[in-house]
Amino acid sequence: MKGIGSPWNSLDHAVHVWRERLDCPEDERDRFQAWLSPDEKERAARFRFARDRDAYIVARGRLRQILSGYLDRMPTGIRFTYSPAGKPGLEPGPETADIQFNLAHSRRRAVYAVTRNRRVGVDLEYRDLRAARTIADGFFAPAEKAGYDRLPPEVRETAFFLWWTRKEAFLKALGGGLSIPLDQFEVSLAPGEPAALHGTGWDSAEAERWRLVDLEVERDYAGALAVEGRDWELIYRSGQGEEKL
Repeated sequence: MKGIGSPWNSLDHAVHVWRERLDCPEDERDRFQAWLSPDEKERAARFRFARDRDAYIVARGRLRQILSGYLDRMPTGIRFTYSPAGKPGLEPGPETADIQFNLAHSRRRAVYAVTRNRRVGVDLEYRDLRAARTIADGFFAPAEKAGYDRLPPEVRETAFFLWWTRKEAFLKALGGGLSIPLDQFEVSLAPGEPAALHGTGWDSAEAERWRLVDLEVERDYAGALAVEGRDWELIYRSGQGEEKL
């Protein structure tokens, strides 16, 4: 990986999204675990099931691996801070260069968003519809629920996960967690309709400050990105290079 100063890694008007797998060889997982801080290792140990513990270890290890390329720092040298709602950030310092990031993982997949000087949130969900109707009834804003109910039954599954990931990405970007009720802001949800924040209950101008994007992710998953500002481009990243969208 290359440091933040490289033009290849410029974040001034870009958001980099990394799509990663969480299944990996045991020796690689052990290496990731060795990079974790004491509090991360403690949290990993609290998981009841080994699959969840391993997914957390790899997700955090890959986060450190990704950020180390931007910071030109060893993965073990990265220090995190957390908002009251638990959103991670980088410990302030000259080398952090105002980098903002967010991550999400579901089952064996993870996504990471990295940018600079703008709030960012990302969500990833495995498509499991068992609780969708209950969630929709309890957390849709009135206009969203009305729109959802008008949709043909065959597209409601897709619509639900568009709605859910867009909502979660925006909440994560704000950093307030579930202290902000889901029915206090509206997002687009119809399949084929561009991802967008339609409005919030606390500021009529808020929708103009944000851009929402659906992520290209693996089949059986849905993902969304919420970013402050509109003067940026999305670039998918991997060890093999980059692709502008």
